[in-house]
Formats: sequence, structure tokens, C-alpha cells
Amino acid sequence: MARALAELPAQSIGHVDAKITDEEDSRVDKLKQVIADALQVPVESVADDSSPASLPQWDSLAHLNLIMSLEQEFHVKFTIEEIVELENVPTIRRFLQDKKIA
Repeated sequence: MARALAELPAQSIGHVDAKITDEEDSRVDKLKQVIADALQVPVESVADDSSPASLPQWDSLAHLNLIMSLEQEFHVKFTIEEIVELENVPTIRRFLQDKKIA
């Protein structure tokens, strides 16, 4: 892919970067919406670093609802060990990226 990008005119590379950024922004927005819906909070209250410490609604029951929502929305399954680790937005993003989702 690097070779293919090197062969593109300079203005095209910027367009590719912008498209990747737009797609990533869209995935992050979708993730934040899923989290907001599961926790029953406004999407604006879900930040890039949100966790149970910053969102009081993110209690143990809400966490289970969040896991089920993530599995349904992104068509993934989490192991028990992963569920325990999914304790903040950055960790959720990393796990989804590892599963090639977000």
C-alpha cells in the first residue's frame, strides 16, 4: 500500500488521509453513540477518555448492558477476561481495533 500511495500525486495523498480520518471519526462517533445509548446518557457526555469514574451511570449493570450493546452493534463476542478489562473508552476502542472493527 505504501508503494501505491507513493505513486499517487501529492494532492491525492491528502485526500486519502482525509478519507481515513473521516472514516475513523465516523467509527468513533458510532462507538460513542452506542456507549451513550447503553448508559442512557447524552452522547455529548461521552468523552474519548470516559470511564465509570467520569460517568456515574456506568455501574456494573450498565457495564453489562454496554457489553451486550457493543457485541450486538459491532458483531463481536468478548471473553469474560475482556469484559472485565473493558473499563473505559480507550480500552474499548483498542479491543474493537484489535478485532478490526473500530
